[in-house]
Amino acid sequence: VSITDGDSTPSLTDNTDFGPAITGTPITKTYTIYNTGTDNLTVGAITIPDATNFSYTNPVSTTIAAGGNTTFTITFTPASTGVKNTTFSIVTNDSDENPYNFSITGTGSIPPEINIQANSTNIVDGATGTSTGNRTDFGSTNTGTPVTYTYTILNAEATGPLTLGAITL
Repeated sequence: VSITDGDSTPSLTDNTDFGPAITGTPITKTYTIYNTGTDNLTVGAITIPDATNFSYTNPVSTTIAAGGNTTFTITFTPASTGVKNTTFSIVTNDSDENPYNFSITGTGSIPPEINIQANSTNIVDGATGTSTGNRTDFGSTNTGTPVTYTYTILNAEATGPLTLGAITL
C-alpha cells in the first residue's frame, strides 16, 4: 500500500499506525522505497523527531536505480503509555517530493496483569495457605453436597488484553 508524501492520517492498512504496544516492547515495520522515475534516486538524511519512541534503520541502498527499490524499517518501542505521534522525513533528490514526509503513530500500553478474586478479596499469586475470606478454603461439608464458589479474573491496571491459557487444578 502506497504512503502518499505528506500523509498526515496514519493507518493500520499502510503500516503508519503501529497500533498498541506494551511499554518497552518493540514493533517493527518494513517499508520499501520505489524509484518510479527514469533517473537514479538518491536517499539522504532521515529524521524522526520522536527518537524516544521511534527508531529506524537506514535504507539498504542510498542510490536507487530507475525502476529499483530498497527497504528500511521503523521500530516503535513506547517508553510510556498513551498515543505517540511523530513524522518520518527522508531527504531525496526527487524535485517535487523532497523531503518525503508522512505521519506515524502508535499507542503505548500497560502490560496485562492478572488478578483473581473471590468474595471481593484478592487471591495472592503463589499463596500456599488457604482462607475462608478469599474462598480458597472450602471448609467441611457432607459427602455428596457440593460447595460452589465464584471467582473473578481481572486484568488489573492494564490497557492491553489479557490472554488466558489452560486452567488446571
